[in-house]
Amino acid sequence: MNDIKFKIYPGMGPQEAHWQHAPLDEFLLNTPVFIYELKMFGVIPPLHILNEKFITGNHDAGMGGACEWRSFQLTPEDYNELVESLVTNPEYEIIEDKELWVHKTFQKWHGKLMSKHGPRARKKTLTS
Repeated sequence: MNDIKFKIYPGMGPQEAHWQHAPLDEFLLNTPVFIYELKMFGVIPPLHILNEKFITGNHDAGMGGACEWRSFQLTPEDYNELVESLVTNPEYEIIEDKELWVHKTFQKWHGKLMSKHGPRARKKTLTS
């Protein structure tokens, strides 16, 4: 798996960020780009959603900080390697939800992710 070169900026203040390197799976699990989707919901975004974000080269999480990297895109082979690494990582319970792959933009995909895997959806499942 290729290393990603990136900077993580703090949420507040004019502090300087320094370039770091990490394998793609660690980059995703430790930066504000997809940490919420992976750690909170335990769902890997589909390839087209990851590439939608990766091509931009940055992510601004508002008061939660920001992240910058060189723009890139994953190939299907890169994606398969990433999925294998994430779903077999014993520290996390991460899955692929292929039913959500029909949503073409991050915003639509994320909305459906929250509806299906969010805390309210889990609460309904527990009380049903």
